[in-house]
Amino acid sequence: MKRMKLQRMVVSAVALGLLVAAHVAGAGEEIEREPVERWWISEAAALENQADLKADFDGNGFADLAVGAPWEDVGPAIDSAGALSAFYWNSNSSQPSSGDSWLQGATGSTFSESDDRFAEVLVAGDFNGDGVYDLAIGVPHEDLETQPDAGMVQVLYGLYGTGLTLTGNQYFHQDVSGIPGVLEEGDLFGYSLAAGDFDNDGYDDLAVGVPMEDWSTVVNAGMVHVFWGGSSGVDDGDQSFSQESLSLNGTAEHFDEFGRTLAVSDFNGDGYDDLAVGVPMEDIDTTENAGWVTLLFGTSGLISYDNAIVFQHSAGTGQSAEDNDRFGWAVAAVPAQSAAEDLIMTDGFESADTSGWSSTVP
Repeated sequence: MKRMKLQRMVVSAVALGLLVAAHVAGAGEEIEREPVERWWISEAAALENQADLKADFDGNGFADLAVGAPWEDVGPAIDSAGALSAFYWNSNSSQPSSGDSWLQGATGSTFSESDDRFAEVLVAGDFNGDGVYDLAIGVPHEDLETQPDAGMVQVLYGLYGTGLTLTGNQYFHQDVSGIPGVLEEGDLFGYSLAAGDFDNDGYDDLAVGVPMEDWSTVVNAGMVHVFWGGSSGVDDGDQSFSQESLSLNGTAEHFDEFGRTLAVSDFNGDGYDDLAVGVPMEDIDTTENAGWVTLLFGTSGLISYDNAIVFQHSAGTGQSAEDNDRFGWAVAAVPAQSAAEDLIMTDGFESADTSGWSSTVP
């Protein structure tokens, strides 16, 4: 387990227009996007790509807000290093009562680097099972050793009566013990994040998308890592999935971008959280970049042989796959009226069918 020093600064509460993406968020493109308010959402960011997330980080029963400012400059020379803020509520007030802010390391140190875009992706989960939400922070553009944009993920833990704290903070990336893969330029480890209890042990687990991961000689095939939660927090021994995993639908191909987006819910209603993985550049037969979504179902964990795929031919969508639709560019799982839950996917390159459909197909 590795730890990284973060700088902590106390800031005063400020007036905010709060638009919340709860529990799951994914990194966006370098374009402006409008804020999105949904449960279990990926590939959604607030205005100017500031990630934001609402959860109870101090255990007082009131929701709090974590906000990423990935284009925050540090000092006069470190552009787009990124910053994270947290705002805490202790009443039903429209305004927070207090707040904190963090950078990567002391101002001007080697931990804050230009274009790292710290806190571009955020996801909350109770990784250590203490009843207080913790925060995982994606830094997909982190340079590591000599590899630009290799990417990393950091974790801050929530504490009763305090909020997010530096105590026990962790960081994860490829090419360390227990984590498959090597550091490579442009992998973007941490581009998407999701949290859910995939093994139903009472601890949230952390899913990390690496959409630009090369698989052997296959460029940008993509990979997803799953880190298990436990009483000590996130474990740095993980499980990984790609389209070359045993019995997983599909084959790793150039530029598939498996894991570009992630979403979590209990789609089949068995009490175990499941993971939806967007593969928006997947070719279907001769249809290029049509896209699909892979569903990995929870049991004692996530298992590759218990999976399904959904795409625009699937029942209920009323659409057909076409070149460059990029189905799965965004994914969101929402609570349903039945025991199982539903999954909404859009392609972003064709008018989306927002009616939704049941995860029981195919």
